[in-house]
Amino acid sequence: MDRLMNIKKMKTVLPVIAFLILSAVNTQAINKVGTVGAQFLKLTVGARYVGMGDAYTCAVSDANAVFCNPAAMTGIEGYDATFSHRGWIAGITHEAAAVVRNVEGIGSFGLGAVMLGADDMEITTTAQQDGTGSYFTYRDIAVSFSYARRLTDKFSTGLTVKYIDQQIYTVHAKGWAFDVGTYYWTGFKTLRFGMTIQNFGPDMTPGGSYLDTQVSGLFLEEKEFSYGEYPLPVKFTVGLAYDFRITETIKTTLTVDALHPNDYTERAHVGVEGMYLKVLALRGGYKINYEEEAFTAGFGLKYRNMAFDYAYSDVGVFKGTSTFSLGFSF
Repeated sequence: MDRLMNIKKMKTVLPVIAFLILSAVNTQAINKVGTVGAQFLKLTVGARYVGMGDAYTCAVSDANAVFCNPAAMTGIEGYDATFSHRGWIAGITHEAAAVVRNVEGIGSFGLGAVMLGADDMEITTTAQQDGTGSYFTYRDIAVSFSYARRLTDKFSTGLTVKYIDQQIYTVHAKGWAFDVGTYYWTGFKTLRFGMTIQNFGPDMTPGGSYLDTQVSGLFLEEKEFSYGEYPLPVKFTVGLAYDFRITETIKTTLTVDALHPNDYTERAHVGVEGMYLKVLALRGGYKINYEEEAFTAGFGLKYRNMAFDYAYSDVGVFKGTSTFSLGFSF
């Protein structure tokens, strides 16, 4: 009887695995690079998940579920809080913080904030190429609220609503978006399956206008134009995760995500984590169908209710980036 049940479960899982493989190798569609804005929303939050190659859909188990898969918040007991810092390329930094509270019988609630920005930069002009003495600001911010609930003992769903604010110099754009996630324990040993749709929302349009000089007959004419709108980086992800018990003290987690973004062909993320005594973790990952990004690695240390994680990402010609995270549960 048990053997028959396992066969039935595998019949359900195999089509999902086939979809992941087909998505990973399908690179025939036309790339639409640069056709969407708010690209900072695509950066992964949390050193643990960066170290696992951004394969987080079914691996996330802390407050970073607010950013990764809101349905996974239902696996958190009590409170959980995380803080993350990432040194991105060209002197840009990526900061994030989140907190999740599980309320018995009601659901899980989460708050998150993420910011991408750089130090103020000096304004230059064609006449003053060494700088004008004035500076401008660049920063992107997203603040989110999440809710998740278990519908059965094996299936959870969650929703994140986020407010987006982008600014560079005097140009300002504001908008909103939402993420929807699901998390399902298949019942076949430790196999988990999840799906997310992230950054779904209306197009954003910067406020104000700008002046541009155009040729009109024999003369140059300065005209005023409004900024155009741009879509958000919508992404559909399907993920699987499975735990292998190597010994009584060592557990290995394998996780795979297949992505369908609206600005590129299909991609895939593969990650692995080895955990020793729930204290020390070593991680690695690989990102498929990226021009610059590829390998990732990291480690984690946990002591009682505190966790520290570090990750290194290979970014090709931009060299590597480092991510640090600190988490608390209580």
